[in-house]
Amino acid sequence: MTIIIATPHHVLCEIALAAIGKGKHVLAEKPVAMNEREAARIEETAAQAGICCMAGYSLRFFIAQKQVYDLVEAGVVGEMQAVTAGMGTGPLGGWCAKAEMGGGALLYLGSHLVDEILLHENRFQAGFAPIDLSTHNQPRPLETGGYDC
Repeated sequence: MTIIIATPHHVLCEIALAAIGKGKHVLAEKPVAMNEREAARIEETAAQAGICCMAGYSLRFFIAQKQVYDLVEAGVVGEMQAVTAGMGTGPLGGWCAKAEMGGGALLYLGSHLVDEILLHENRFQAGFAPIDLSTHNQPRPLETGGYDC
């Protein structure tokens, strides 16, 4: 049996660990934790229990993303030396906008971009390392077409 955890990010770790402790496989909302320490704890606990725990990065399964992945892995674009990525949305509201709950542009949206880049890490030039990661959010009222969690 698999448990799907679709909650605000600040409670993902606690719920995932409880499910793993009950012997359940886990599909968790992305990112699976608020920080690296929580993610490592989930990963280690799942490995020790022989449980599968997967982050719900839905963009991985979009047909267009799969086609890009296949082209990159086939070497069509050659060795990657740099990546610039972006993603836009209307204004965020509810927990999606609250950093203390795991919201905000980086965790809520930017984690998709980080995931997509990491899917191709074996295609980067040797010695490639991220230099800078930042987000820009221009606050607007939700009435203008935003997303309220």
